Amino acid sequence: PAAGASSEVGAGSKVAAAARAAGMDAQALDALLAEHAATAAVQAEAEAAAGEEDLLAGAPPGGNYVTFDDEGNEVDDPTSEALFTALREGDVEEAYELAQARDASPEHGDNTMAFQAAMEQWIKENPEQVAQFEAERPGGGSFANVRGIDLDDLDLDADDREFGDLDDDESDGEGGALEGADGAVPARPVRPPRAVVCARCYSLTHRNQLRGEGADESQMPGFAFTRVLGGKFRTAYEFRRLVALLVVDAVDFDGSFPTEAADLLAAVAREREAKVRYDSGGENTQSGASRRAPPISICVAANKADLLPTQATRMRLSNWVRERCVELGLPRPTSVHMVSAKTDVGVRDLLGDLEKKVGERGDVWILGAQNAGKSSLINSLRRQRAKIDGPGSEAAMAAPVTEAHVPGTTIGVVRLPGVLKSGRLYDTPGLEHSHSLSLRLGPDAVKALMPNGRLRPRTWRMAAGQTLLLGGVVRVEVVESAASGGGAVYLTAWLSGEVPCHMSKTERAIEIFEKDRGSELWPPLTPEAAEELGELVPTDVVVEGDNWMHPQTDVSVAGLGWVAVGIKGRATLRVWAPQGAAVTTRSPALVADTAERWERPGRSVLIKKGTKASKKGRAGSGKRHKKRA
Repeated sequence: PAAGASSEVGAGSKVAAAARAAGMDAQALDALLAEHAATAAVQAEAEAAAGEEDLLAGAPPGGNYVTFDDEGNEVDDPTSEALFTALREGDVEEAYELAQARDASPEHGDNTMAFQAAMEQWIKENPEQVAQFEAERPGGGSFANVRGIDLDDLDLDADDREFGDLDDDESDGEGGALEGADGAVPARPVRPPRAVVCARCYSLTHRNQLRGEGADESQMPGFAFTRVLGGKFRTAYEFRRLVALLVVDAVDFDGSFPTEAADLLAAVAREREAKVRYDSGGENTQSGASRRAPPISICVAANKADLLPTQATRMRLSNWVRERCVELGLPRPTSVHMVSAKTDVGVRDLLGDLEKKVGERGDVWILGAQNAGKSSLINSLRRQRAKIDGPGSEAAMAAPVTEAHVPGTTIGVVRLPGVLKSGRLYDTPGLEHSHSLSLRLGPDAVKALMPNGRLRPRTWRMAAGQTLLLGGVVRVEVVESAASGGGAVYLTAWLSGEVPCHMSKTERAIEIFEKDRGSELWPPLTPEAAEELGELVPTDVVVEGDNWMHPQTDVSVAGLGWVAVGIKGRATLRVWAPQGAAVTTRSPALVADTAERWERPGRSVLIKKGTKASKKGRAGSGKRHKKRA
């Protein structure tokens, strides 16, 4: 209803009544209602008329019920008005139909909390009407299903609970519940309650953006990762097990590697090792061996592993991830898991490994960079726990955490109950990577860069004086080559097949880049976004190898993908990327293979039917020819 926030949240106000019904803090609901208030005049009239009355009775005669459109503008909400009118008049049949219609309408998401509070209050105060309606309704039906309300919390009598929720072919023809052979009423299926989310999470989930056009969280204080967690890791785990779960993106490994977390874990591990040596053999052995802190268990989960090509076997990837982590400063991981939060592949094994490491007394901390897939992995872990514990378990009934392509979805430390059978699990805010392209591109562009399926390679045979364009964000120029075979350099691009690439002589490539950037060459998605991205800056890279067909070095661009270099000799590449975007080299290559067919000069786009690229009309594909034996 169009009821704004009161200047004071009194114990008898309708805001407090709604808060009690929803199990919320009255101040929190008051703040939420303030965002969706109609006018001060309507609010004053409602407060004066309501007194000790509830939300339903407190709606002013003739007052408007409001909701919000996609642009955040207030619009009339006649469905809600008719619904509450039906409830006040006791027309349960009409109210149920209107509630279903309202629930199916997506534009009612922003004022869901106030709506659910009123629904719960009405159901509590009218249990006989609810039970009678649901018992007599042919085919079943439940107000609980409309808003995800758990009737077990509504203190109904046992007689009021015996109503069916059956399909038409299971009804006994009288509208009642179908009885079994022993006369017992079958148990209702356990359904997880529909979560009530804040406007921020709703907007992130459904609109892939922060709430409102002008929403800006840049003024919010950042999470002091090293100070907060560093102090806890050093002092709170003298007698508890500490398990660090590092989540990285297997497709963008270097760009998603949590360097700050790795540095902190390395420092804490060194301090613990030094303390053990001192307690064991130093002069002051007062603390003794009994005070030796257990070692830190470091588990690495490479998410989105299902997007890597089939040539990258699980064993090969695990060994590569382990070695790369050590190169980037992380203490050697105790275990590495290749997982997919989307398909749940490998997540059951990860869950078992975490429970084994954490024991009865221990904590698991999930660490990772922004957009590495931590939230998705948490939901996947919960699904696996729910499968083990069954319906009705804490994991099955818990609401999923918010997932979005917008960096910084999680803004504080969150404890996650019900996932581990023992120990505690904590989620932490994603670490910001200022060197990633994802911070320079908009959410839509970041989402478009996500592959729809396994990565497919594109390989070009190039020589000095030629340039490869990767969308409108990166240029790879072969400056000079001392390789055998006429100076041939084989570049294999591993990135979303929908991103258009172009290979030609450097002068021509620069002309095409300037002309088509932000349109035919994307990301960025628009010329305006390309202008905001700014000019590219060069990074010279020297590569060496002894095999054309099996690349030994990767050139990675954080947030985009990587280019594998196959060469027999030595060459210098000049990689042009936006200012601040990290360009790194790594050896050995993640995937030491090239494409079965090479690309020819010109435009190249790998398109599958029904992908984002085809929907955007970004068609066009370069010709290919078979590689030489």
